[in-house]
Amino acid sequence: MSQMFLAEYIEEPDLVFGHQREEKDPRIGLRYHGPYHYTTEKEPSPGQIGVGIIGDSTTLTLTKQILERSDSQDLRNRILELAQKEAERLGISRGTLSYLRKNARNEKSFKVYQKVSNRLSTVLS
Repeated sequence: MSQMFLAEYIEEPDLVFGHQREEKDPRIGLRYHGPYHYTTEKEPSPGQIGVGIIGDSTTLTLTKQILERSDSQDLRNRILELAQKEAERLGISRGTLSYLRKNARNEKSFKVYQKVSNRLSTVLS
C-alpha cells in the first residue's frame, strides 16, 4: 500500500543588495553588491544595518550574547582608571591590563573576555 505525498515547489525570491541589485544567494549579493541601502544614500551607514536572526530560544540567547558589546563606556573608564596593583589584586595580568588600556583608548569595539569582565564588574558596582 503506497501513500501519496504532495509536494509544491516555491521559487526562492531574489534578495535586494546595494545599488538595488538582486541575487538569490546572500553571499554572492553581499560580495558583489554590498549591503542594501536606500537610493538616497551613496553607501550604507554602518549604524543602520539591521540584523535578523531566526532560531530557537537557545540560538537567540547565544546570538544576543555574541552581538552585545562587551566594551561599554563605563567599563572603558574603569579600565583606564584601574591601577596596576588593583589589577593584580583582581587577578588581571600586566599584559591583559595593557591590552585593555590600549583598546579602551580607541573608539573601536573590542572583546573583554567573560572572566576578566566578571573581575572588573566587582569593582564597578
